Amino acid sequence: MNACALVRYLLFFCLPVLAVFSGDRAAGAEEKSLKTESHFARLGTNKIHYVTQGQGSNIIVFIHGWACNAGFWREQVPAFAGKSILVLVELPGHGESDKPEVDYTMEYFADAVIAVMRDAKYLPLTAKVANEGNHKLMEVAK
Repeated sequence: MNACALVRYLLFFCLPVLAVFSGDRAAGAEEKSLKTESHFARLGTNKIHYVTQGQGSNIIVFIHGWACNAGFWREQVPAFAGKSILVLVELPGHGESDKPEVDYTMEYFADAVIAVMRDAKYLPLTAKVANEGNHKLMEVAK
């Protein structure tokens, strides 16, 4: 399963999700500081906001549920930031991400996560999923 298919799969099954990714990029990422950095990825003409923080050899991607934003994970960030690189995604229509007048489908959310992972240069990747109850991560894997 390629990285894009894996992300679609994970988004379909696990929103909100905590997924741990590791790959070539993670190995050299230990030098990153613990400061929080705000970024925007492009999905077509729209901007997808995400925040990075932490250091380590693993990458943990946090994807919030409906009507939330990256702040949803504020209690979890301190526990992981010293051990892993954290990527907190704000899905389209939420937080600082653009709110286009489109159908907010699982596929659209999956494409947003893939856009973030590409922008952060965290592809290819492998994933370990902590919650298998949601259908959005499945869309990323398609």
